[in-house]
Amino acid sequence: MKNTLKMFGIIAIAAVIGFCSVSCGDDDSGGGNAISGNTITSGAEVVYDSSIDDVAEAKKVTDFGFMHYWDEKNDTDELKPLSYFLDGSPSVSVNNNKVTINLGTPKSVYLYNFPDELGESVTINPINANLFGIGFRSSDGKYSLGCRIKDNNYVQLYYVDRNANIKGSFTQDNEEDGVFTDIYNVSLKKGWNYIIYSYNETTNTGTYTSSTTQPNGLKWTVYENDYYR
Repeated sequence: MKNTLKMFGIIAIAAVIGFCSVSCGDDDSGGGNAISGNTITSGAEVVYDSSIDDVAEAKKVTDFGFMHYWDEKNDTDELKPLSYFLDGSPSVSVNNNKVTINLGTPKSVYLYNFPDELGESVTINPINANLFGIGFRSSDGKYSLGCRIKDNNYVQLYYVDRNANIKGSFTQDNEEDGVFTDIYNVSLKKGWNYIIYSYNETTNTGTYTSSTTQPNGLKWTVYENDYYR
């Protein structure tokens, strides 16, 4: 994963909640499930990563309604229920290898501004829009639930407090990745949105798009946290 994803994901969210960027199996299932208000009932298929030591144990976990919280002031990393961050009755459950996600509205204290690292040539309109990114963990913190579509295609759920557009591109050169370009073509609707990051190894570019409908090919995957942290 390139630093482009980190700039929209890890850096943007780390100050508040941390980032859960995990991968999923490739599949043509999913798609067509629109976000209705603050509710996502995806019905998408759940798979279990091959790195899991005890798949039978992992399959017994049905509740993924928790998330890590990094308290910058106290320099602590704690596992909190989603209700700590969201009003309403948020829940994330896996039953019969299907995921159901019900999300409330983020509490205002956990909304944050778009990160400056997007680049000077990237336009955010309106500039005062606030967002919130979310990740899903089991109650003991051992397992995470997340997704990508295919290799180099990652999906993250974000909430935005008003309609907002992110347009433009930004080219960087660093020691780790060399010269690469972020391309933003994101149109967010107030509420929850899928943000999709696609990396092209040939052109060394990363493209951000968005959708309020579950992307085609999206499949959720359960991981042991130590595998990717």
